[in-house]
Amino acid sequence: IAIGSRLISGGQTTRCLSREIVSRFYNQLLRLVFQTRIQDTQCGFKVLSAAASKTLLPQVEDRGWFWDSELLLAAERQGWRILEHPIRWVENPDSRVAVCRTAWLNLCGIYRLRRRFSRTKQDLLSRTLKKVGDNESVSVTPGEPNEQNQSS
Repeated sequence: IAIGSRLISGGQTTRCLSREIVSRFYNQLLRLVFQTRIQDTQCGFKVLSAAASKTLLPQVEDRGWFWDSELLLAAERQGWRILEHPIRWVENPDSRVAVCRTAWLNLCGIYRLRRRFSRTKQDLLSRTLKKVGDNESVSVTPGEPNEQNQSS
């Protein structure tokens, strides 16, 4: 997966200060919440292999401006290699994007995706514990040593 990035070294951006602040805050929030390395999820330039498209696009639930963040976060989580390439980006002065509404919907998307990723992690943990439980019986009483938690 290759994406354009306004926010990495070599990227150039010409836009109003308010949009610059919102963009940087949003991408910083994604890095904080999802522990992502992606610097700019919403640049607009995305190239996916056929295999990546076939695997990832059906997983994207959002139909608004959050879709590309969702796509890239899912891709990174599933181990797809993501290459960010610096680009030169100039704001369209006639843009019709409603920044406040879009910011709110993106926050809703972050919440939804965080819950989905948490459920996925919990499901994986439950399946793993069930497998362990099916293969061996382990009884642990807190504070009492057993074979698995003997102190040396």
